[in-house]
Amino acid sequence: MPIPPTTQQMNKLPTISTFVNQVRHFAHHHQLFTPRGKYIIALSGGADSVSLLLVLKHLESELGITLEAAHCNFHLRGDESLRDEEFCKQLCSRLHVPLHLVHFDTHAYADLHHVSIEMAARDLRYAYFEQLRRDIHAHDICVAHHRDDSVETLLLNLVRGTGLRGLRGIQPRNAHIIRPLLSHSRQQIEQYLDALGESYVTDSTNLHNDVKRNKIRLNVIPLLRDLNPSASQSIFETSLRVTEALKIFDDAIQRSIADVTIPPRGDDRCGCLRRPMRMALVDVLQCKVDTCRGTYRGCTCLKCTNQPRTAQTKKCINQPLLVHLRQVHPLNTYTPQATAPLKQEHKKGVQLYKLHPLTTYIN
Repeated sequence: MPIPPTTQQMNKLPTISTFVNQVRHFAHHHQLFTPRGKYIIALSGGADSVSLLLVLKHLESELGITLEAAHCNFHLRGDESLRDEEFCKQLCSRLHVPLHLVHFDTHAYADLHHVSIEMAARDLRYAYFEQLRRDIHAHDICVAHHRDDSVETLLLNLVRGTGLRGLRGIQPRNAHIIRPLLSHSRQQIEQYLDALGESYVTDSTNLHNDVKRNKIRLNVIPLLRDLNPSASQSIFETSLRVTEALKIFDDAIQRSIADVTIPPRGDDRCGCLRRPMRMALVDVLQCKVDTCRGTYRGCTCLKCTNQPRTAQTKKCINQPLLVHLRQVHPLNTYTPQATAPLKQEHKKGVQLYKLHPLTTYIN
C-alpha cells in the first residue's frame, strides 16, 4: 500500500501544478511545439535549465514530443565545470534522457576571433546547438531564458540605445530557438524546484560584478524594486505591449510597400523608397535578417543587389540575398531560412576547439 503524502508535500502540489499549467498554456499560445517533434534541451545544470528539463519531461507525452539534452563544457571554471558536467550526466541518467556533451577551448576561440569570453561562449554554444539539431534531425532547441532575463535584456538595450524592437526584450521564438519558461520569474523557477525537492548547481560567475548583465541583475534591478517592488513584472508587461504594437506596425508597413516604391526604370528592377517609410522598412528587414544568425547585414537604402553599382549605400548586403521591393517580388516572400548557413567562424569553433571529440551519453 503506498505511503500517503505528508502535509508538507501536499502543500507543495499547487506550486507544481501551477508551474506546469503555465508552461503548458504558454507553449500552446505561442505554438512552440509540434507533435512527434524532437527537441534539444540546452542543459547547464543551473536552476533554469533543470526546471526546463523537468517540466518538459512531465509534459513530454502530452505534447507528443521526444527530448534530448545537450551540455557544453567551456572549461572556464576549473572543477566547477567538471562538477556541472557530472551533475547533468546523473540527472539525465535518472530521467532517461539522452545527453550530448561537447568540450570547448573557449579562451583559444576568444583570442583567435578577438571577442570577449562571454561572446565566445555564446557563439560556440549556439553554433554547436544548431549543428547538433541538424545532425540528429531535431525540430528546435529549448533554452531556459525566463522573465527576469528578458527584463535584463530590455534594460541593457535601453542603456545602449535601441529602437522599438529592442524594447521587446527576449522573444518566445527566434528561428529554431524556443523559450518555454519566458513567462516565469527566477523566483517561481526556484519555488518549483524546491517543491519537487530537486537540486541544481550554481555558476559562481553569475555573482561577478564585472559583467554588464550581472551589473543590471545585481545592482540596477534591486534599485528599481526599491521604487516599485513589482518593477520587473511591470517592465515585462510593458515589453509585451510593445511587442503587440509592433505587430500592428509591421503589418501596416508590409501592406504599404506598394505605396512607397518608385516605379522601376531601365534595369533598376527594384526601385528605391521614398521617405518617410524608408527607415521603417529598414527596421523591419533588419529584424528578419537578424533571425537567420547568418552573416547578412541590412542595407540602409534598401538597394537590391540587382541595382546599379553606383547606388549610394552605407551598408551593402554581403551575400546574394535579394530584397525586392516591387509587387512582382513582394516583401512577404522573403522569410528567414531555417537552414541558413552559420557563420564560418562558428563552424570552425566547433570543429577546431573541442578538447575532446563529441561524445554522446545515452541511457
